[in-house]
Amino acid sequence: MSGSVTLGIYEKALRSPAEPDDWDAFMSQVAADGFTLFCSIKDAKSVFGIEGTGEQVCEQLYRRFGNEYIVSTNHLDGPYLRTSKGIKKYVTTPVPVVDRPGAGDSFVAATLHGFLSNDVECGVRWGQRAAEYALTHMGDLTRIRAQELDIPLGGDINR
Repeated sequence: MSGSVTLGIYEKALRSPAEPDDWDAFMSQVAADGFTLFCSIKDAKSVFGIEGTGEQVCEQLYRRFGNEYIVSTNHLDGPYLRTSKGIKKYVTTPVPVVDRPGAGDSFVAATLHGFLSNDVECGVRWGQRAAEYALTHMGDLTRIRAQELDIPLGGDINR
């Protein structure tokens, strides 16, 4: 396995109408080839037909593809991280949403930063913070330094 795979709702735009039967096999191979798989609960259902609670979906993805890490998101419920140690559910802090574009990319980027720093659990927390920050400003480009990911967001600070 090498790298990281992120499955998104844009997968349908990539489908070739001439090869619909091969698509499921192709997406399954792509998912299995990554060291880390990012797949939302919604995408797990639409791409792989996997349904259930956040924990159940995360577990099914882990068993099906065998990635070292499975990271699943579900809006305000989760995210979830499945490793060889089991499943960890993170608590999401609601923030005032100004603009949604870029939040998922920010989450994945900061989580990968943690992975590359040999601490994927911390990376998921950083991903949450980066996504929270992305939601609180206009535009899809989130500029945040790694040092800022350890600063707790929320509370008495209005952005």
